[in-house]
Amino acid sequence: MFNNLKQLFSPDAPDTQDKQNTSHERVKIATCVILLEIAYADDDFCDEERKKIIEMLGSRFLLSPDEATELIEYASAARSESRDLWQFANQINETCSKDEKMGIIEEVWRVVFADGGIGGHENHLTHQLGRLLNLTHGQVIDLKLKVLDELRA
Repeated sequence: MFNNLKQLFSPDAPDTQDKQNTSHERVKIATCVILLEIAYADDDFCDEERKKIIEMLGSRFLLSPDEATELIEYASAARSESRDLWQFANQINETCSKDEKMGIIEEVWRVVFADGGIGGHENHLTHQLGRLLNLTHGQVIDLKLKVLDELRA
């Protein structure tokens, strides 16, 4: 389903590859890495967070649960090989619209609240991710409030 991770994120990927498909695959992996990063922010990647990520990946990228689980495995490998989140945020910035990036941060908030609470590190990391995706502090807060309102309803 997915190309070799090193090849996908290599700056000298072969010119013969279909660049649009490669870009789409990179965005899938980058989005998943960001969701995994927030899930691990409190040092406990719980079942509720995993289920929420699988659900969101399925919805966003039209993946079956098995395909979403496979994507999580690939993204976990990419996350462990990476030194920072910039390369993943950069891929999203190059490919996604502001609305799509806001959707990703909204999903980040859903993962944060999946285990029933929010830690200071999760809050801080979400704001960092928002800045990496060129969103304003106000946009990140508005998305947090939107998710909280939905959870309260």
